Amino acid sequence: MQQTHKQNKSGYRVPLSEATKAEIETRITHFLMSAGIMEQVTSDQNFSLKVSHGQYHPLTIRRNGSEIEFSQSGINNDGSFIGTELTFAIGRDGLLSFKDSLRFMNGPSLAPTFSESLLQQGFPNFVKAAVMQCQKSQLKL
Repeated sequence: MQQTHKQNKSGYRVPLSEATKAEIETRITHFLMSAGIMEQVTSDQNFSLKVSHGQYHPLTIRRNGSEIEFSQSGINNDGSFIGTELTFAIGRDGLLSFKDSLRFMNGPSLAPTFSESLLQQGFPNFVKAAVMQCQKSQLKL
């Protein structure tokens, strides 16, 4: 049972349930651990990585102070803009806490779908490969 932000009659968003937030946090923690970058992301305040993966729009993972942002944007084949974003607070214990997601026109949150899609599309493997390639390049300097 996945709940998303919904507009009530007054036009304000109803927040995601705690269970849905926990699912999103679990997926992204799994993503970071599978990609081998959990420690880097939680310890390096300047962490930033952009990864391309096949037909999908590039994914950017960026640390911004005590937050980490996952964003993916681009132009679809029909010329329309698509953009998704997830923001997490990083606790002192290194645990992620879901904060927000980009929404269009007070519409539903894309966070549950976006966090699941990142895993299904294989992005952790491509992030891991990109980090390994970057490390190899640094060793050759």
